[in-house]
Amino acid sequence: MTTTTVPTTLTAGGARARMIGNEASKGLRLLWAYRATLIPSLLSMFFMYLVFQYFVGGGRIVDGLVSDTAPALFAYVVVYLTTMRLVAGILEERNAGTLEQIHLSPLPTWQLAVGRLAAALTEALGVAVVVTAAVLVAVGVDYPFRPAVLVPLALTVAGAAGFALMIAAASFTYPGIGALVHIIQMAVMAVNGTIAPPELFPRGLELVARLAPTTIGIDATRSIVVDGDGLGDVWASGALGWLVLHTAVLLAAGWGAYCWQIRRAVRDGRLGPA
Repeated sequence: MTTTTVPTTLTAGGARARMIGNEASKGLRLLWAYRATLIPSLLSMFFMYLVFQYFVGGGRIVDGLVSDTAPALFAYVVVYLTTMRLVAGILEERNAGTLEQIHLSPLPTWQLAVGRLAAALTEALGVAVVVTAAVLVAVGVDYPFRPAVLVPLALTVAGAAGFALMIAAASFTYPGIGALVHIIQMAVMAVNGTIAPPELFPRGLELVARLAPTTIGIDATRSIVVDGDGLGDVWASGALGWLVLHTAVLLAAGWGAYCWQIRRAVRDGRLGPA
């Protein structure tokens, strides 16, 4: 009898991919269970942004200001929802006792995080696209599609994911994480360009804003879709290089903090209900 041996690396790789997919699928099902909150969230973000623009515009909504700030709105929604879903998912599974169970699986912590993060990002990106598109249609702002814009947008989303993981890591030790998330996200919205472009800020605040998540990426995005620059121009200006560095730092810090907190929680027995 002839037997066929399947390479162990391929078998293990396929099993790991399936387990990561299962984790992402579980996260999406959990998000869908709270779909009743989706429409109110969409409407609140839509009207909140327009109210801010009305006051910043001196009693009217200025098309040029919306054109400059709409990309920042997209990034803010991605950061906010990704962070909220990660934190809420961790707390819910922790209270249900399932968080400890999944970390007894053969998958390492970072691969479990990939599945959890994929689910949160899927919802966040969908909502961000809908909210931003609704704003642009309502105000009558039209961006020309430039494929080059996908590069800074992808880097901005990656940086947002790293930042979300950093905040989610705190949920294992800080009991007031819910309030902290809202405070941090309001601060991000205030400085990342959602309300007004950072170049309009006082010099000191502008420097702080440049360090905030998504701000550098949104500047690069605006240069392409609003100013008509190409990737070469954005790279020559230094914006793209700084964006790559900023994204790498956020991702490394986020992954490192999240995995470290998981290992501590496993060691100390803090993955179960408090």
